[in-house]
Amino acid sequence: LSQGGANLLEDPALIEMLAGTKEAARTVRDKLKLASEAEARIDATCSDYRPVATRGTVLYFLVALLRRLNNMYDTSLAQFLAIFQGTLNNAGDGSGRAGGRVAVLVDSLTLDTFKEVRQGMFDRDRDVLLVLLAVRVQQDRGEVTAKQIACFIQGVAASGGDTKRPKPYRWIPDGVWIMVLQLQEAFPLLRDLPDSIQHFGDQWRSWFDSERPEAQKHPEIVSAHAEALPAFPHLLLIRSMRADRVVPATKAYIRLVLGESFLDVTPNSIEGALATATEKTPLVLILSAGSDPTETVLNLAKKLKREVLAVSLGKGQDAIARRTIDTGVSIGSWVLLQNAHLGLPFLTELEHSLLRMEAVEPAFRLWITAEAAADFPIGILQVAIKMTFEQPVGLKASLRKTFAAMPRDVFEAVNRSEWRSMLFSLSFLHALLVLRGKYGALGFSAQYDFSSVDFAVAARELQTQMERLDSKRTAKELSWDAVHYMIAKVHYGAAVASELDRKVLHALVEKYLTPHVLDSTFHFLPGFAMPSGDIHAYKAAIEQLQISDSPEVLGLAFNADFVSSLDQSDAFFEALSTLESNAAPAADTRDPAGYMARMLGEIRSKIPSGWTMSEVKNSIEKDGGTKRAVNIAFGHELARVHHINEALRKSLVNLQASLEGTMVPSEEMTEALQRLAQRRVPEQWLKGSWPAESVGGWLDHLVATEDQLRKWLDRGRPVSYWLSGFLNPAGFLKCVLQEVSRKHSNAPLEDLFFNTEMIKMDYNDLKGPAENGAFLHGLFLDGCSWSKSAGKLIESPSKVVTNAMPVVFLGVVLKNNKRYDFPVVEVPMFTRRTRDHSSMVVNLELRTEQEDILSNKWTLRGAAILCSKDW
Repeated sequence: LSQGGANLLEDPALIEMLAGTKEAARTVRDKLKLASEAEARIDATCSDYRPVATRGTVLYFLVALLRRLNNMYDTSLAQFLAIFQGTLNNAGDGSGRAGGRVAVLVDSLTLDTFKEVRQGMFDRDRDVLLVLLAVRVQQDRGEVTAKQIACFIQGVAASGGDTKRPKPYRWIPDGVWIMVLQLQEAFPLLRDLPDSIQHFGDQWRSWFDSERPEAQKHPEIVSAHAEALPAFPHLLLIRSMRADRVVPATKAYIRLVLGESFLDVTPNSIEGALATATEKTPLVLILSAGSDPTETVLNLAKKLKREVLAVSLGKGQDAIARRTIDTGVSIGSWVLLQNAHLGLPFLTELEHSLLRMEAVEPAFRLWITAEAAADFPIGILQVAIKMTFEQPVGLKASLRKTFAAMPRDVFEAVNRSEWRSMLFSLSFLHALLVLRGKYGALGFSAQYDFSSVDFAVAARELQTQMERLDSKRTAKELSWDAVHYMIAKVHYGAAVASELDRKVLHALVEKYLTPHVLDSTFHFLPGFAMPSGDIHAYKAAIEQLQISDSPEVLGLAFNADFVSSLDQSDAFFEALSTLESNAAPAADTRDPAGYMARMLGEIRSKIPSGWTMSEVKNSIEKDGGTKRAVNIAFGHELARVHHINEALRKSLVNLQASLEGTMVPSEEMTEALQRLAQRRVPEQWLKGSWPAESVGGWLDHLVATEDQLRKWLDRGRPVSYWLSGFLNPAGFLKCVLQEVSRKHSNAPLEDLFFNTEMIKMDYNDLKGPAENGAFLHGLFLDGCSWSKSAGKLIESPSKVVTNAMPVVFLGVVLKNNKRYDFPVVEVPMFTRRTRDHSSMVVNLELRTEQEDILSNKWTLRGAAILCSKDW
């Protein structure tokens, strides 16, 4: 314009330039419009695929949580992205399906992720993963709330069993009624549940007593507005009223929310894992008690004609393993590192070596077998293909495994027909020992790794004993005492530390390794006699075995299934709580800090005032001072409970300060607040005290313990002692023995014993303390019950875990004076149901029938006395 003349309209160049600019502006405007339309289409497409991204987010953060259950479940983001990409590449187009490809991708991604992660998890944790996945999916859809999920996971959180509404029938357990009232508040659909139970009591009791309530139609609940509850409320109903059936009930819930394909129980396939592995992808085989996949790997290598270089890690094996891996990398063979949990330092070195590997033969594969270890290198876990291996569950499965792995030369090692019968009986015994582990403390007080190696060694011992017989003697003339000793005490018994478990083991050995198994009339089970013929005939007999794994086969009571199911349910919810440690509490969470502050205040208000040292001193001196042994135990209990009180008060002050922001919370304090939010007891409070499932239960026990000690301080010795209120009950009973010993010219403690007598009256009706011994109350029987009318041990009632004992009088008598005019069986007493060595208190003798003693009935039942039914 500045260069143009006076008349701009007469400048052709300028007019042409302006026209070009106008055209360029129009072009830019059109392109911007197209870009805007393209952006809108892209946004629409992204919105269509947003459910896939949302599901991916839910899945990844759930998978990332699994490390809390077991370090070996660690999954990296790179591994998850590989699963995600594989789903995008392989999923169908969804033609003919509502939602099209997006719906297919969501479902395929969920299933693919579960299958990939599942193969590296133990069976006990797979159900936990599935339920939490289903819950998260429903929460993402808006079908359940965080409060309802917390109610499901945390269960009964109330303290002391007090309820705003008394239970209408005696058959309803207190904990069940508390949960029913909690459901009424948490779920609008269940607000009429208490009324329904009250109005239709007989129908609800029939449902409650049924074997499979999860499959039965529940009585009418008006507020549900339907004959059947939706999936999650129905699961909560089962959790509240029949906790033992929660795990089976989750199958139907998973089927409804996720689909039938998630319940596929196809065993892990090593061949399938190998197909996805590369020369730089290790295959980690995670072992459980009694499992060993070495033979499976070797057989696969033989089938594929691959060379396997195997090294068992441990002390002094690092250099050998290093050379073996170098050889495998260079020649393309397989390398098998066995028992890698014994060589973790070498694995840490291997973790870095894997990243530096360059020239690797494509045929090279690295196999690692290891038990779960907290220090297992994460770098290996986050690039490896992981698989778990567990012992087969069940009598038939165990027998099948034993005979599948049995070489023909072992089966025919002794040229006598009795040998095969003895070998099969040993196999049956081995299966029973493995299966008893399923029943927790009732089966064995500890978990034992009875493996195929134990069976092979015991079979060799049996073979040796048989070979010592000359041809003129029958197998019934074996040295059976030697067989029992070697198998029960040496081979299988070598790893059994508990005296109670040794008795169980010996009772089973005596039952199945006896001359009776050689009789033609002998039956292992009704309808299952001793097989005969060649090894194929024995295998065929195993396949024809039609029996459920009833606890009665193991010598346990029928009720053991109920107890085992409750234990599984407890473990299930403990695992859920571990994964959801940051979950909101079931109470109102609009003000979390205020909620926690109120909870801390409630706990502080319940702590008893305690006692002073002068009170303790005066009380003990008034009762004869420390010359009386029981007073020494009394003083120790007072001191320990006082220490628990002081530690609790200090912890509450610090937690309150951290909530107010005046103190930086430590890791221990953060953990304590998380557990309290779920109404669980902080780990630091449990140290030196007693176990408890909830804060309310723990506090109730503290209050009851201090109440007994306070009355002792103020009024003198109790007439009867609540043994669960002692932190060291075994020490207290030793002091009772010692005190009686001093009364009788210091008789040696080893010459004094407790004579057990059941008292028919209530402990409140006793007239005074025992002279030579002690009255005890508040004890429970586990695995059996007590008949007050017959005055002897009897079977436990159906669906009852523990049974209250009458008042027990432990009279101290001299060894030579210890006499009963009826048969008695020795029953151990423990402070808690776990029955470990530290919880052992004393053995008591209880009346029973002579035939029960001869058959080792109560030993095989796992009968025991417990100081508390809640631990």
